[in-house]
Amino acid sequence: MTEENFVAETTFPIRYAETDAMGIVHHASYIVYFEEGRSAYTRERGRSYAAMEEDGYYLAVTGVQARYKQSMRYGQNVTVRCWIDE
Repeated sequence: MTEENFVAETTFPIRYAETDAMGIVHHASYIVYFEEGRSAYTRERGRSYAAMEEDGYYLAVTGVQARYKQSMRYGQNVTVRCWIDE
């Protein structure tokens, strides 16, 4: 797989603390999921994010865009896919 089309994927359960009183994932929790996707990407490429920081490299988040298509709930699994677009 080339660098251009490499997609990292990670799946994990939604925790109760990430939901609102109705058991639906709070919109702010998605940012945490994006971060887990970024960490999974670096691990799957053979390097941890912590090791990158030790070498003086940081991946600054300069913007976030999300479109919520449907609700997720406590107890479900969420799958995050991460890739480099540009």
